[in-house]
Amino acid sequence: MAKTENDIKVTSAWQNLVATYPGLANVSAYVQNKAFNSDRRILVVFSPSAAAPAGANGMSLSAGDVAQGTAANVWVRAFREDVLINCGTTD
Repeated sequence: MAKTENDIKVTSAWQNLVATYPGLANVSAYVQNKAFNSDRRILVVFSPSAAAPAGANGMSLSAGDVAQGTAANVWVRAFREDVLINCGTTD
């Protein structure tokens, strides 16, 4: 069953969403960039690794974009400024 989690602010440091929302692990999950300004991009990595990704690897999401994947860990970070995101599980 699909579930939407509370919005969360991400910073320029890698953050594992599974640490905050354990229900995202190993199920079909999504991450949406809720910024209104297209310059406020985020990176998303669906990864089996509990170690933070290196550098600027990952899917780049502009305002309104959504990424979907399935992995043990869901890593996110903002490019520059803090960005509000939405995440959850899908059917």
